[in-house]
Amino acid sequence: MLKSFKKACISASLMSYLFTKEQGILKDQKKGLMMKKHLIFLVFIVMVFILALVVKINNDHKKGQALNKLELVEKQIH
Repeated sequence: MLKSFKKACISASLMSYLFTKEQGILKDQKKGLMMKKHLIFLVFIVMVFILALVVKINNDHKKGQALNKLELVEKQIH
């Protein structure tokens, strides 16, 4: 009877240890997933910023071309 109780206690403590270890692994996996999500979000924000910068440069270039054409027409008039 004592041996079976001892085996049951060892088995329970082993299962508890494995459960605790599994919970730690799950926490590490959750932490890794959160880091990946944050990294993906950061990359997305950087891409949006670069896109906005490219659009602004393109618009400035178009405005510069229009201004040059206007100055050319103004010179031709005078």
